[in-house]
Amino acid sequence: MAAYDPATGALYGHLHDRKTWREIRELLRSLRARFSEHLIVVLDNFSPHKKTELQAWVAEHDIELVFTPTYSSWLNLIECQFQALRSFALNGSDYPTHADQDAAIRAYLRWHNRNARPAKPWRLNAAELRCPVLAVGGALDLSDVTQAALHLEANVPGARAVVLPDVAHLIAMEAPGQLAALMIGFLASLPRWS
Repeated sequence: MAAYDPATGALYGHLHDRKTWREIRELLRSLRARFSEHLIVVLDNFSPHKKTELQAWVAEHDIELVFTPTYSSWLNLIECQFQALRSFALNGSDYPTHADQDAAIRAYLRWHNRNARPAKPWRLNAAELRCPVLAVGGALDLSDVTQAALHLEANVPGARAVVLPDVAHLIAMEAPGQLAALMIGFLASLPRWS
């Protein structure tokens, strides 16, 4: 398990044999000891993250857990860090013991933190988009999602927003036929490359 601080670029790793809510609490406890301000921690929807005991503990310790949407863990900045760790410490390896593997991971974390840089802020500036955009939202999704689709349509030349009625967040699962028809129609409307 690990935590990523986008303000500094530092990684904080905790290696355990298991990943239950107790081990997650230990990582959060170490972060709480390191940072005094209100903590916002972005997590995927792994069930131990939502355990009642963990929820109670974070509420008592001024930590806010924010969950990425289902099937969207890639939105969490730490996922890029995991890829780098895999590439540098694990890919192509054949460590004889777990202790050796753990040592390689810790060595990578030390190297990474010596060379850490703050994450660059990422913001979608609709006015800078120069590509075709089809923004599809569900009417039953959070209003922010629908508003984002409409914002793109209003601010990106040639963009198209579609809000599907009776659909929430998982459009590809809830209305696959409608989504496929929209995408095919949108792609067919684009100028062809010669």
